Amino acid sequence: MKRWCFILGIVAAFTLQHTAKAVAQEPQLNLIKEEMIAMNDAFTNLIQALIFNKPDVIEGPFLKVKEARKKIEEAIKKGEKIILPKNHSKFKEFMKLDEEYHAELEKLLAAAKDKNMKIIKLQTHKLLNFCVYCHARFR
Repeated sequence: MKRWCFILGIVAAFTLQHTAKAVAQEPQLNLIKEEMIAMNDAFTNLIQALIFNKPDVIEGPFLKVKEARKKIEEAIKKGEKIILPKNHSKFKEFMKLDEEYHAELEKLLAAAKDKNMKIIKLQTHKLLNFCVYCHARFR
């Protein structure tokens, strides 16, 4: 189990680091990218929390993810255009996937509050699968 966490941590760290660098190099930051940067930081922290068995530090960085998502929701309500890097015509599919992702994220945060490492690990796996699928589809 420790080996699994370590391997997951290494893979996630390299993947997230690459994503953050790619996003940071793009000239104009949009709201989706802002959320992705916050998510990168939160997942880096999450992996470290898993490795060091510290569920109490998981929630903090995800608050920035929630703030970024709120900005996206407000922009959509105002009629502002949100641009996806790929498959922009499938924006409704993206938003549905985003809703599902955030529902699973809430389960992760509840497990972190309960210090339930088993559920935290399961939810981390689910969330990373969402990330991989979403990036393949829309990035």
